[in-house]
Amino acid sequence: MSLQEQPPVIRPSPLNGVVPPARTQFHRGVSGNRAGVPKTVSEAKRLAAKATPEIIARFIKIALGDEPRYAIPAGIVVVERGLGKVPTMRELYPLKQDADTSAASGLTDEQSSRIYAILKEGKNA
Repeated sequence: MSLQEQPPVIRPSPLNGVVPPARTQFHRGVSGNRAGVPKTVSEAKRLAAKATPEIIARFIKIALGDEPRYAIPAGIVVVERGLGKVPTMRELYPLKQDADTSAASGLTDEQSSRIYAILKEGKNA
């Protein structure tokens, strides 16, 4: 048997262990998007790209206006469009999750128990 004549290897899903039906499995050399990108999507992208400078100018005008309930969201849109989204605290400071920790706080079971005991004593005092 040549390489092309060999039957495909069917592997179960790593998520749930189920083997997908043969008709939905990947077939080598066959496009999953036979029709290509629909013309409506391409047209929508073209129109959006054409209107973007005017839309951004309008957002800037609103952001610099006197109405805070409109200016703040418009300002956020302008800044995020120009500079990118600001990373969240979780992205900047991810929690440590070592094998010896029991909670997302990064404390061991012993440390958690000691803190709990101290807090309980203070409440009863």
